[in-house]
Amino acid sequence: MRVFRSGEGHPDRHARPTRPFIAHGGLAPDYVEKTLGFASVDFTAPLKQAMDELNKRTHVKPDTVLGEEEPVRWLAAKVFDAIEGLLEAADECHLEVVVELRDQIDQQLLERMIGETIGELDILSGHTLVGRAETTEIEVTEITDQIRFRSEGTIYVTLQWGSGSDFRGGAGAWMSEEFPFSAALITATADPSKFEAVIDLNVDTDGWYE
Repeated sequence: MRVFRSGEGHPDRHARPTRPFIAHGGLAPDYVEKTLGFASVDFTAPLKQAMDELNKRTHVKPDTVLGEEEPVRWLAAKVFDAIEGLLEAADECHLEVVVELRDQIDQQLLERMIGETIGELDILSGHTLVGRAETTEIEVTEITDQIRFRSEGTIYVTLQWGSGSDFRGGAGAWMSEEFPFSAALITATADPSKFEAVIDLNVDTDGWYE
């Protein structure tokens, strides 16, 4: 998973990464807090406390030096736990985005499949009618000035051989079939509900030939 780094892709290219920003998973704060209702302070506060404790120990004074092994281990564990919690918050934020946008992602994929000829399906019959697309896996794979999702699922189609007159004369045929697919979707980081493109659409028809 890739998130913003300082000066990379974010509207404020000179901004330094902050704890709330990391907890947002690289997404716009307004979207995370208002649309998703995700409170980053729950995850950033423990790290702030740990960092404050570390800063205190860098100033060597009689009352700040940790001379015993046990307090050092305790402080290290506290820091690592806080960092782990922050990174888990970013993953949770990405999951919330997927949940929020799942229906829209399905709709975007279906529109692409209906609106364009899919070569892998087109060669199987005279006419291919796309019924629906069912997404089984969605993952945020990259965040820069755009968000990229990876999607996998099943496409349900009707394969038809023969024209309308062939069917009226009893010479046509059709069958329902389903195939696995994968695709990538791109949205705007500021507003993930604004889809920009569906790319790398691939329908796996290998099973048809086996």
